[in-house]
Amino acid sequence: MVARTGREMGSSVERIGPQTAKAMRPGDIIWDADLKRFGARRQAGAVTYVVKLRIDGRQRWITLGKDGPMTAHEARQKARHVLALADSGADPTHERETSRNRPIFSDFAETWLRTHVAIKRKPKTLIEYRRMIAANLNPVVGKLRVDRIDRADAVELHATYAGSPYVANRSLAVLSSIMSHAERLGYRPPNSNPVRGVERFRERKRKRPLSRAELSALWEHLKTLDGQISPYVVAAFRLLLLTGMRREEVLGLEWESVDLVGGVLHLKDAKTGPRDVVLSSAAVKLISELPRIEGNPYVLPGAKEAQHLANITDRWQDIRKTLGFPDVRIHDLRHTVASELARSAPLTVVRDALGHAEITTTSGYSHAAADDVRAAVNAFATVLSSGNTQLST
Repeated sequence: MVARTGREMGSSVERIGPQTAKAMRPGDIIWDADLKRFGARRQAGAVTYVVKLRIDGRQRWITLGKDGPMTAHEARQKARHVLALADSGADPTHERETSRNRPIFSDFAETWLRTHVAIKRKPKTLIEYRRMIAANLNPVVGKLRVDRIDRADAVELHATYAGSPYVANRSLAVLSSIMSHAERLGYRPPNSNPVRGVERFRERKRKRPLSRAELSALWEHLKTLDGQISPYVVAAFRLLLLTGMRREEVLGLEWESVDLVGGVLHLKDAKTGPRDVVLSSAAVKLISELPRIEGNPYVLPGAKEAQHLANITDRWQDIRKTLGFPDVRIHDLRHTVASELARSAPLTVVRDALGHAEITTTSGYSHAAADDVRAAVNAFATVLSSGNTQLST
């Protein structure tokens, strides 16, 4: 039986240890003999560890945890922490309540999308981030509180998608953005982003421009599709090749952005911001011959009323399979245009033609004219094989 030595009925003072809880009866309260204000009490059935202190002139009981899930030793350590906070003038109940209010990742990510991405990023970015969070991030860290996500969780997320380095690296980048936002809102300590220091996977370059033979074959093939499929689908591929524009820019092109007299497209919301696309005479002719749909603002109208053409991927799958280059993506048509322009035009011209924000992006295409280099070395080889090795210096 527990001794009753305190002033309160059912309370006593002794050192709280591993066997203390087993001897307690309902209504018992034991205060620790060594650590003042730390105690254990048994109510209906469970024994809970507590700290009693005074905050702002009011007596407060703080529950540390239940015996069983929490050992007496763990309760003592936690009590020391709580008491140290109180003795320093801080309010330990505030820390606990704030911690309880930390959202789990899936909820916070949705808030981030709604209050940050939707306002400061493009609609396509919002769609892609939402898809990536649902498919990649939530299955791994969705149920964790944002303040509990650590480096090990970031490494686990990255490793989960090791089979697809691009997906793994992009998922990690999105997690990093969300964690930084959590810091800004005070849900995580400053400079605590768990992604910092996690080494990214090396990514294989994804550019696959068409050779000139492939490019010629594609252009001729599009002629065979005239009258066979929607003229707007064929026009979409031709515009991609004639302008080097991004798919979304071509599909979302509105008539109000078209200046056929000046031969310019005034894009209001391109990837890098508003920009002008200078048209060749062939592109001007193509656009001018497209039939307009009354009430539809788009140059390439879709099947739905007042909507633009949305899906050209299925047709592209057929085209690339027919022509024998199944690894070429629609975006590679833009790479093709860049590579062709880089053969003769200065990089600043190529940059402006494609709407690159930085010249460093454009410089990646300056090496792409491999057949020009091959022609040069073949010519040199001819000189060598012909025996004419008297080269001037």
